[in-house]
Amino acid sequence: MTTTAVAEYDELLARELEYEADGFQLTPLRFTVEHRTRNFAGPDGQTMRTVKGVILKSQINRGYWKPGNSKPVCTSSDGIKGVDVNGVERQCAKCPKNKYGTATRIDENGQVVPGKGKACKEMRRLLVLPDGFELPIILSVPPSSLKRFAEYASSLRMRKVPLVGVETTIRLEEASANGMSFARLAFEAGNAVPRERFAQLVAMRDEILKHVDLSSVENEAEFGEPGEGAPVEEVPLDNIPF
Repeated sequence: MTTTAVAEYDELLARELEYEADGFQLTPLRFTVEHRTRNFAGPDGQTMRTVKGVILKSQINRGYWKPGNSKPVCTSSDGIKGVDVNGVERQCAKCPKNKYGTATRIDENGQVVPGKGKACKEMRRLLVLPDGFELPIILSVPPSSLKRFAEYASSLRMRKVPLVGVETTIRLEEASANGMSFARLAFEAGNAVPRERFAQLVAMRDEILKHVDLSSVENEAEFGEPGEGAPVEEVPLDNIPF
């Protein structure tokens, strides 16, 4: 292809993408952690070993499911106050389901058995724009990686750097506990986002959040760990700067 042909193709491609955008609601894809393969996996079958880009937003989520139920009994979008299916508000800090040893699971025989963790699961959802992507993705941070993310975000805040103001690399590292192998997220700061792009990213985030609810909790598998071996690292909410 000549330089002129490449330019014409790029222009045509950009017009076509803009044309198609009018025909459906653009929705960020949700990526979860595949602990066995150490990959980030999307619903379309796409996998990534590493996510490098900019974190646009972090959202706290909690959810409590009864074993065998697909819908949560109680959810929280701030980790402080939950609302159950009857509309009753509950304080997360005082909730008996927010204590270790209250978790249950269904074993291979279909029986409900006790677990070591909390019945109410905690996680973070990150709205991330990976390098080379037109739209951001929603990346779920499992309970065993909460402390690492809190430490990373806090270190940026101490330097007065917002999450959206720096490039972040997110990797999956092999970890084990109690005989169980699982993947743990690692966060590394890169270059600062240029001023011009910073404004564009903030505008993109604000526009997307008009249509996408990061606080909704439905799918329990999104909160999952590969069994009881992966420890939940408790993070005091006072130490999380958002």
